[in-house]
Amino acid sequence: MSSDVPPVWQATALAAGLIDGPHPAVNELLGTMELIDHHTHGILTGPTDAATYVHALSESDRPDASAGAGLGTQLGIAVRRWCGPLLGLSAELGEAEFIAARTAMSTDAVARRLIPAAGYERLLVETGFRGEEITSPAQLAEVAGRPVSPVARLETIAERVALAGVEASAFATAVRDAIDAELAAGSVGLKSIVAYRAGLDIDPTRPGGVDVVRQAGAWLRAIDGGGPARLTDPVLLRFLLWAGVDTGRPLQIHTGFGDPDLDLHRADPLLLTDFLRATEGRCQILLLHTYPFHRGAGYLAHVFPHVSIDVG
Repeated sequence: MSSDVPPVWQATALAAGLIDGPHPAVNELLGTMELIDHHTHGILTGPTDAATYVHALSESDRPDASAGAGLGTQLGIAVRRWCGPLLGLSAELGEAEFIAARTAMSTDAVARRLIPAAGYERLLVETGFRGEEITSPAQLAEVAGRPVSPVARLETIAERVALAGVEASAFATAVRDAIDAELAAGSVGLKSIVAYRAGLDIDPTRPGGVDVVRQAGAWLRAIDGGGPARLTDPVLLRFLLWAGVDTGRPLQIHTGFGDPDLDLHRADPLLLTDFLRATEGRCQILLLHTYPFHRGAGYLAHVFPHVSIDVG
């Protein structure tokens, strides 16, 4: 989106001393465009204490680990440098002082200052994460003052179908129908967290119908017996990936860093090479996050025309 008039967010960022790019042409370009955040979640609701705030800035699900790291992480340093001035907090504040000042503010008030100042044209919100703990897409749109479009998580859709009750023989059709319903309701794309559930080194080929029915039956029987609905079966996860591809809509795939239940060496996007070869011309694929495998991800985006990488 371009205009001869710099957007409001640029004036706000300039006043806070936050535009100091490596070359004047970068700032000139940013002054004529607004960006789309292609992958975000809602924001936490309610008050935030110091422990919750620090933990929210960590990928660890161990509170002791996030507490030990504090704001000394790459993200923690970036938050103090780039968010602090927009909240009236000096980037030079010590960690304890910054946390105390930040947590004295309401989450809603902070969001209403930070999100509009980011200069977004639109936000794409992945809705399969943390449920009632965070704002809905509609609530986030109200805070941001910008349009919000949802992105549906494939594994969440399949788990919802399984919990609703379905025969193994009807599982595949029910999941495809549920995916179509999400898209018809406004979702602009799909996302997979197969990296968490089985790793990216799974067989990249489309599973056969008989295999899907057999594995769905085993999973559904386990749920009926009191087992968790968390989908980890590689065959069914492959089915979901290909069900997403078949829609022709953009497909986001988590790669790279994540919580400790992810085996990082199995989240290298280069492991998707055969899958990317097989899906060329079928849909757009976005490799999310990628760190610390960003060089490999950049290579994939370079050689495959339907692949993009997350630079956030």
